[in-house]
Amino acid sequence: MVRNANLNTDTNQIDWEKVKALAIEGGYFKFLCCLNGICIDFIGVSTDCFPGWKRDKAMEERLLNEVLSPKQTDAHSLFGKIRRFLNNRWKYQLVYSKERHLIGFILRARSWLNWKWGKKSVWKN
Repeated sequence: MVRNANLNTDTNQIDWEKVKALAIEGGYFKFLCCLNGICIDFIGVSTDCFPGWKRDKAMEERLLNEVLSPKQTDAHSLFGKIRRFLNNRWKYQLVYSKERHLIGFILRARSWLNWKWGKKSVWKN
């Protein structure tokens, strides 16, 4: 159980309508609903702390199982990385909207290439 969170006090109110609007605009509202459900069912946060948005219990369990025990372990070969990306498309579609799915892949590939062949640290020039 989460203690000392003070989510229901007058001094620490969350504007859930604004959170929902930003999540819909960003394309990750379904992901946010899954996180809310995981917090309620598995972590033990009271339902009073979250709005009553539509939940998908199957997606919540799938997301939690994938985080706790990922199915794919081959992360070193190029073929393994491509296969892992294709098998995990559902995660990208959950977080990114459909038109941003390709952009998410490009940004991730760019970040990896910068790390692999570019700067290794953000602290050094």
